[in-house]
Amino acid sequence: MIELGVVSLWQVLDLSQNLLEGSCFSSGRRFNQLLSQMTTLTSIDLNQNPLLGPAAWCTIINALRDNKNHKIGTWSISDQQRMDPDVVKALAGFLAASRALTSIGEKGLNLIGSQVGDEGWGAIISAVCASTVSSVATIDVNSE
Repeated sequence: MIELGVVSLWQVLDLSQNLLEGSCFSSGRRFNQLLSQMTTLTSIDLNQNPLLGPAAWCTIINALRDNKNHKIGTWSISDQQRMDPDVVKALAGFLAASRALTSIGEKGLNLIGSQVGDEGWGAIISAVCASTVSSVATIDVNSE
């Protein structure tokens, strides 16, 4: 069990290559509580967790979107195989609300190898362009 007072000091959360399953995030409330305590978190790495299903991804993304005080400037979710349309929609909502993330690509939100697809990129770019609060200034899809 992680003591919440300790996680408030974390800057990096690296859960990459753990083969996390969707059941790890079945309780969005607990994950939201954990994230709300991580006030210094600036980087998340969830690379190569192919067992997470669309519901788990949406829980993670929506928890981050709803945490208005997050400072996440780098977030890697590369190599997730094909992204479900609901996940891309949730991701677009996160990007539209994020004030800390400044780029989409290798140095910001890393989606390399996640096969977002043309419609997905269209939704992401539209959300960022329509947002009045998003800080995303660069989008690099060259490695998509």
